[in-house]
Amino acid sequence: MRDSLLLLLILPLLGCPPDRDAGDPPADDDDASADDDDAVDDDDAVFEEGGCWGTGPGSDVPFAWGRRGDALVLLAHDGSETVLHEGAADGPMQAWQLLQAGGWMAAYGSWWNTNEDRGTAVALYDSNGDTVASRVVDGVTGWEAFLAPDGILTFWGGTAASGEEITVKINADGSVEETPYGRPAGPAQLGAVPVCQTAQGVCGWLPDGDTELFGALPSGAPFWPSGDRLLRFNGSDPAQPAVMLESPWYPAFTFLDDSLPADAPNTAIVATSDDGVAILGQYAGWEVATWLVVDAQQNTAFELDLEGRGEAVDGGICGASVPSLPSDGTLVYPVRDDASARFVRLDPQTGSEEPLGAPVRDFLFAEATLRDGTWALTTGDGTDTFCGGSQRPWEADPDALSGNTIQLLRPQDGLVWELDAPPMASGYGLKVGLSVGGGCASVPESAEWQATLGSFDVLTGERQPFPDGFEFGGWLD
Repeated sequence: MRDSLLLLLILPLLGCPPDRDAGDPPADDDDASADDDDAVDDDDAVFEEGGCWGTGPGSDVPFAWGRRGDALVLLAHDGSETVLHEGAADGPMQAWQLLQAGGWMAAYGSWWNTNEDRGTAVALYDSNGDTVASRVVDGVTGWEAFLAPDGILTFWGGTAASGEEITVKINADGSVEETPYGRPAGPAQLGAVPVCQTAQGVCGWLPDGDTELFGALPSGAPFWPSGDRLLRFNGSDPAQPAVMLESPWYPAFTFLDDSLPADAPNTAIVATSDDGVAILGQYAGWEVATWLVVDAQQNTAFELDLEGRGEAVDGGICGASVPSLPSDGTLVYPVRDDASARFVRLDPQTGSEEPLGAPVRDFLFAEATLRDGTWALTTGDGTDTFCGGSQRPWEADPDALSGNTIQLLRPQDGLVWELDAPPMASGYGLKVGLSVGGGCASVPESAEWQATLGSFDVLTGERQPFPDGFEFGGWLD
């Protein structure tokens, strides 16, 4: 739901763009293309801690999850698989999710044979992968799920009988509760579930055993994840707009009356970090007039001033590229001149900044993620959206990357990898995933539309498909 601000703006267009090469060589001209042989069949490969494939000590530890047929499976570095959930006997599984929090794992998948014959299979696992609880909830097709650090799983969906929004809660003891009082909007906390009620147009907290919401706000102020807690922007009182670091009973307020004009009705959270930092965008039509960075833990706020750094990269009619909040407490955003743009990394505590990666041109959307020392910088040219072209044309720059790009960087190791990517829009297309240790990335095997994901070893530059029949879902924490 955190992408709801742009959901109506970024929609797939009919047709596919021309094919492009699967990847460019890295900066040192080493060949980073995929080998025809599956890496897990290479007897000479030795597993390197944090990398993708190989044999040796630690290689039998699962590091990714996905589906094989109807089953949800865990994949190890040596290519071996462990079935975590075989699926429901009632029908073919339409989709699987694996959630992780506080050492718990939850498998969550739905089937839908007919409007009357449908349901959701859920299971809760401890840190060893042992089953704590497993249930099949008939008649309810789940759409979104949340796992709390204490092992409480909540999901929502509709029923065939009425289509009403149902909250289903699976407790750590295996008990199941169903309440028709809205849909969960985040993980449960302190005996209450954050829910949104579409018909009433509000979001708030639903305490256990209650039917009335506590701390309700208009649904235009949705919950956003921030580590084990949630963030909301409360603009219901124009005289005292605030960002709330949420818990059911004791929210912490960061008031913005000195930072945000009271006559700015089009203000909303656009990004959050795990440590209580939110980026607010103050919109004037399609354009973002102000970026405001709010640290709800430290109770501080400052405006992101691009003056002297360059111009924001416009996203056509969809507004400017949203700054990113990586896991190191910095802020990353693209700024451009006439010919190209650079990712800039800003430390809000010291005010220092540095460029990241190579210059890029001819794009609308950009995103930066960081995991254990590895950066993934992605750009998309917007050809798969209705956002149109850039409002400001790009001049020629032969030294810049262009359009749909992926850059994988480990500055401390001097590693730089540059790859072409399929058309994508930030938040709606390609998401480059990084494994624990930052040594393995999930990347498209080609630059074609809806390309299959494969693995890319950031340490060696080796690009390999996942085992035949395995559909990658995500990395294990």
